[in-house]
Amino acid sequence: MRGIILRKIGIECIVLYVWVFLIVWVNVQNTITGSFIIGTILPMLLYIHYVDCRRIPDYLRLRVDRWLSGISWGLGLGLVFISISLIKAVLIGQGKLWFAWPAGYWLNPVITASTVEELFFRGFLLNKFAEKTSFFRANFLVSLMFIALHIPVWSTSGIVGWDILGNATYVGILSGLFGYLYYRTQSLWTPIILHAANNYLTLITVGMVYQ
Repeated sequence: MRGIILRKIGIECIVLYVWVFLIVWVNVQNTITGSFIIGTILPMLLYIHYVDCRRIPDYLRLRVDRWLSGISWGLGLGLVFISISLIKAVLIGQGKLWFAWPAGYWLNPVITASTVEELFFRGFLLNKFAEKTSFFRANFLVSLMFIALHIPVWSTSGIVGWDILGNATYVGILSGLFGYLYYRTQSLWTPIILHAANNYLTLITVGMVYQ
């Protein structure tokens, strides 16, 4: 049964995912500058271009004719998401909001990580799996894989036990939402912007405790 599932969704996708997972695991132990970006994006682009023989902007849904719609949805929903989160932090949060992070601290998690993860998980994996099965099943599977990718990061940060379960639930819901919006807007710009908004909120609310 396991072999049938692997063949159905594509063993090459699983191999690429394992490769990315290993890159993340190595980086949480000892950061290697640029390895996450190059190690994730380059194999994916080579696969799309030389194996699938597809135009990369079309396959990833980064086409010029959809960028305005995708960015508009992303900015609009991102603004709503940030507003609700900040209102929650002000009303029931205990602690300080950290807006004045140096560029070096927020550039990687907010811009780089959001873009690279969305390119790989929504732009590549979700598309590949949706070619083999229903979109909702593909979205669920990608969300599980997205959760698994974050476990080494959480473990290294000292997050264990029930806290990991809470984080996994939150990240899984976000991943499913990103996938659904990608499907509805037909643009990768929407989940990229929302992902960046979420990561920015994580930075500015670090250390806050909610009643």
